[in-house]
Amino acid sequence: MKKILAIWLCLVLLSGSLAGCGTEGSPSATQPSDKQEETKGEAEPGSVDFSKTDGEMFTDRDKKTDFNESEAVTVKLKGDTATASSDSVRVADGRVILTQEATYLISGSLSDGMLVVDAPEPAKLHLVLDGVEITSKTSAALYILEADKVVVTLAKGSENTLENGGEFVAIDDNNVDGAIFSKQDLTLNGAGTLTVTSPAGHGIVCKDDLVFTG
Repeated sequence: MKKILAIWLCLVLLSGSLAGCGTEGSPSATQPSDKQEETKGEAEPGSVDFSKTDGEMFTDRDKKTDFNESEAVTVKLKGDTATASSDSVRVADGRVILTQEATYLISGSLSDGMLVVDAPEPAKLHLVLDGVEITSKTSAALYILEADKVVVTLAKGSENTLENGGEFVAIDDNNVDGAIFSKQDLTLNGAGTLTVTSPAGHGIVCKDDLVFTG
């Protein structure tokens, strides 16, 4: 059964499944007391600690949606490749790989490819999606492999789509099984829309903390 996750940030609407995530800030998401290998289905009653204040749950970085466009690395996706304004972006075999801490302004489409974050452990990356469509026929459309933290902002008024094509084929030692698959802290925010589609597996899989903010 096809799983579709549509996110309107400011108003977060979740359908489909979240797996293996430590989540904060969304009543619709599950926040396990311990990291689990896999979690499916609806949130369990009492799984979110509403006694925490916003200051305890979110950092300024989690809430940040603004950025200096003149300082951002521009990434333009096209078909099975991409162009970028910095050599911190590598393109190989349909994979667009972000390798350094920076703000990345991303637009365009990949018909069968992946957006991959593979940066040194201390790196914090800000990804601004502004009209992005990525389909990966056999893996995750967004794969966060290495970094300290990744914040994904949906640009105001933008429509973005991340989609798995219906199967997952191993590309490394990780069991990648979501259209968005993150091994690191991940925040989703902004005032655009994001549709995540995964006919096989999950919509979002996060092995660390997952945060939704408006």
